Amino acid sequence: VGPGAQAHIRSLDFSGVPARESTELRGKLGLKEGDKYRRIRLNDRLERLRKYFLKRGYLAASVQVSESFDPESNTIALTLNVVNFGKVRVEVEGFKIDRNQLRRLLPILSGEGINQEIIEEGRNNLKEFLESKGYPEADIDVIETRDRDEVRVFRYVITPNQKFTVSHVRFRGNQVFSARELLAPVEIRPAGFFHKTAYSVERLDADVKSLKSLYELRGYLNAEIVPLVELSRDGKKLGITYVCNEGPRALVSSLKIAGNSAVETRELMGRIQLAPGGPYSPSFAERDRLNLLSFYNDLGYLQAQVLVRAEPAESQNSYNVEFQIQEGLQTRVDRILILGNDHTRRSVIERRLKLRENEPLSLGKLLESQQGLYGLGVFDQVRLAPQNPDSAAPFQNVIVRLQESKRLTFRYGLGYQEREKLRATIELSHLNLFGTARRAEIRLRGSSIEQQVIFNLKQPQFRAVPVDSYFTFSAAQKRDVSFDSKRFNLSYQFSHPIGGHSWGMLRYTFKRVSLSDLKISAAELEREDRPRNLSTFSIAYVSDTRDDYLDPSKGFFTSTDLGFTTRLLGSNNYVSFFSQSSYYRRLPESVLMAAALRLGLAAPFGGDIELPISERFFAGGASSLRGFGTDFAGPIDPTTGNPLGGNALVAGSVEIRIPVFRSVHLAGFYDTGNVFRTVRDISLTRFSHTAGLGLRIKTPFGPLRLDYGYNLNLPSQLRRLGLEQGHLFFTVGPPF
Repeated sequence: VGPGAQAHIRSLDFSGVPARESTELRGKLGLKEGDKYRRIRLNDRLERLRKYFLKRGYLAASVQVSESFDPESNTIALTLNVVNFGKVRVEVEGFKIDRNQLRRLLPILSGEGINQEIIEEGRNNLKEFLESKGYPEADIDVIETRDRDEVRVFRYVITPNQKFTVSHVRFRGNQVFSARELLAPVEIRPAGFFHKTAYSVERLDADVKSLKSLYELRGYLNAEIVPLVELSRDGKKLGITYVCNEGPRALVSSLKIAGNSAVETRELMGRIQLAPGGPYSPSFAERDRLNLLSFYNDLGYLQAQVLVRAEPAESQNSYNVEFQIQEGLQTRVDRILILGNDHTRRSVIERRLKLRENEPLSLGKLLESQQGLYGLGVFDQVRLAPQNPDSAAPFQNVIVRLQESKRLTFRYGLGYQEREKLRATIELSHLNLFGTARRAEIRLRGSSIEQQVIFNLKQPQFRAVPVDSYFTFSAAQKRDVSFDSKRFNLSYQFSHPIGGHSWGMLRYTFKRVSLSDLKISAAELEREDRPRNLSTFSIAYVSDTRDDYLDPSKGFFTSTDLGFTTRLLGSNNYVSFFSQSSYYRRLPESVLMAAALRLGLAAPFGGDIELPISERFFAGGASSLRGFGTDFAGPIDPTTGNPLGGNALVAGSVEIRIPVFRSVHLAGFYDTGNVFRTVRDISLTRFSHTAGLGLRIKTPFGPLRLDYGYNLNLPSQLRRLGLEQGHLFFTVGPPF
């Protein structure tokens, strides 16, 4: 292929717009005469124009491009014709809907054009939205007018009518399933504390289908579900009773497999779940058909076909089931061709491939290999496929097409906390060190009270064990409330996923901790003026289903760590446990509930009496118990008035966030718990109780938080030491 010289833009003209707008659009397009012409670049700039039109209210405007190529001069004349250039305004009356929600509901606001289908689609979307809010009888009219400036106006006039909630959902006539089992697949639920189920005819129909499917899965093919909807006396609530006519259960009379020669019938029977005398349903038969097909595909029979026939037997409600198999020829792997690995070593890729030359070409192993290569974290795209999927040849090449990720990444971040003030983080990462898929990163973090450097090296797969491993070195110095510290950490960790959102970890950590400027009386401490070596073996579990790490609105996060610190290579003996969990859930009217729980326990053993103060639990501040200053929850040194920390921590929080404006939320919160000197000292009577209000402002780098917490039961002896009941915090990031 000889591409020749790249063409240039000879001329660039706009049509369909006033002359003064043409100059503005040329500037927004960012192209000019003499530029090299690339169609991909032009399409990107046209998308920029589309967003510009939407921002200015030209909702119907679109650009049609025509090209005229002159081969002699190797130039292109571009004409951009703007169609439907004119302002359009959309108004929604009669029901308050968030602007962002309207953009999702009304295609006209996304620049998809203006025609009857688009207008009607928006109307239907609004009706479905109102039904989901409990207004099944809402009426929506669309009125098109022009204002005094001749701007085209589309008015969606909403008449919501009566709002309904569901008071109860009951079942009658059910014998096979309990009411609880039947309620599980149903979308319309009785109104509860955290939710109010909206009623709609479409949802009711969908629930009837779900219940019928549930019965069919058990073999009740002729089950009938009749919903009875009753209106309450006040006309505001509905009750639903599902009458279940279950009917007889369908059974398998006989089961047969035909057409197989390469695989014994007994082995194939072990792959299916239908059995003579057992329940029959079409979904069961289809499940077993797919199991047999997948089994053959994994053996390299890529052209195999499996059909299933079910015919009524002599006895009533029973079926003769037969699986008919056409095996085809078995395909084996000829060669494995790897393309696109510009930097990654072939040996690294081959270790993740489950296929081998001369082995059956298994589709299951193709999928496992793809998942393994993605798991390296160095490829944006991985494709594995036979060279000719439609071929019935006995040997085929397997093509591995890769697209490598950007190797070097640079990240930075800024934050603020009431004690640290401004803090900054800089991170430099290399995703594919020396082509080995090892990831190396160095992170620097600094503020007025803490400076830290972390070096981390990830080994995608430890040679002896098929799990990821991490080596980490870090050094930090920090000015805490009660002491200054310097830490040097070395750790090695094995990590392995457990399901889609969870990980298990096994870790060894060696820490050297030096304290200085102790602001605690000597009577409260062991000798803390000498460096300590801490040698810890730990196991950890992490699960995370949050939708957003910086500002989550739904999902669950939990992290649990159990550590065993020994004098074997260190200075102290103690066992520690720390677990923290947070939960986020959307409530009606865009209200968000967030809750968190933290539990920390530690106990010395083997002759040790106290934990080093550097390893104790501290709480209080913007991210824990907001009725205390930073670290001031729990035991206080009566001489200096500074926190001592403790061997136990219990802290719980619940927060309700209510939207005020588009990016501003008002929060009400309650924190409870405390820090305790020993585990035995934990008592509900010693829990602190804090109530407060806060403000949340969404920004691209996380929520800005302003919180005021008031300690409802601050002990009098702590007030005499100077602790205040009210505290104001300003910081960046979620509270937990």
